Amino acid sequence: MLQNYKPENKELADLAKKYKEPLRQVEKLMIPGFSNEDFYLMFKTCYAQFWKDLENVYHHCKNSDRLWVEKGKDPVYNCPEPQEFLERLSRMYIERTRERLEQGGEYLSDDDRKGIIAELSLAGKSEIERKKSKRKQDIYEYLASDVFVSHNLEDDDALLSQLSQILKGDGLTVYIHNRSSLYSLRKNAIPKNYKKIISRVKACRSFLFIPRQDDPSNGVAYWLLGVCTAIHKPIVILSKDSTDKQPFLALYNWAYIENGSLVVKDKDGCKPFKGFLDDFISAQNRFKKQLQQKHNAVRIR
Repeated sequence: MLQNYKPENKELADLAKKYKEPLRQVEKLMIPGFSNEDFYLMFKTCYAQFWKDLENVYHHCKNSDRLWVEKGKDPVYNCPEPQEFLERLSRMYIERTRERLEQGGEYLSDDDRKGIIAELSLAGKSEIERKKSKRKQDIYEYLASDVFVSHNLEDDDALLSQLSQILKGDGLTVYIHNRSSLYSLRKNAIPKNYKKIISRVKACRSFLFIPRQDDPSNGVAYWLLGVCTAIHKPIVILSKDSTDKQPFLALYNWAYIENGSLVVKDKDGCKPFKGFLDDFISAQNRFKKQLQQKHNAVRIR
């Protein structure tokens, strides 16, 4: 007869009782030929909060025992490491499940398993973490666009409308920064709602800036340009004519509307905006990959 593991101290005994139902659920997710490591990984995936609780209890017991030893007394808890505790606790469930499957017992299909794993992963988090996770995902999906358009224009809706139509015609999603939020804070270099603005900028794939020749000191729009430069966002400056270039903007790639399309001029010549954006992000990803490979090589040494 299979014997369940009985922890030696109260803290672990309480956790063992709490883990019974989760371990039964993990049993149902196993398929023929599963290994012990598959079982442990499935538990950690579906019940991340339970695993975190176990690590917290372990560190608490370990620190308490250390204090007892420093006082010249015997340790009280003798708590096993989290992985060892999980292995002891899971032994009965693993053996029982393996025996059932070897005898031809039923098991879930891949689609059913995926659905249950997703549900348990979310339910395993605390209520606060669950709400934060869902809210963060919803906000990011709402904020994400291909192009974030920032401008200093007060009375040029025709240009903004034309630009929006061109970009949407290329299959890109566009967000044009709310003009009222810019001009209500004209005197402030950094707006009060800067966290929300930065969140939207980070969620977008690129930053398109339209300057104004007669008002080069408008704080918020230029502040956003600096933010995007700092986070290495693809930046393009849209020129309305050949006279509105300001010296410091020469550092960036410039775009022009020609024959009903948005064309970017960079070091390789002129290309459509969408092509420029795809090339820029591909090059950026390659560079990140190279840095990661160098970092990994240094760690191995």
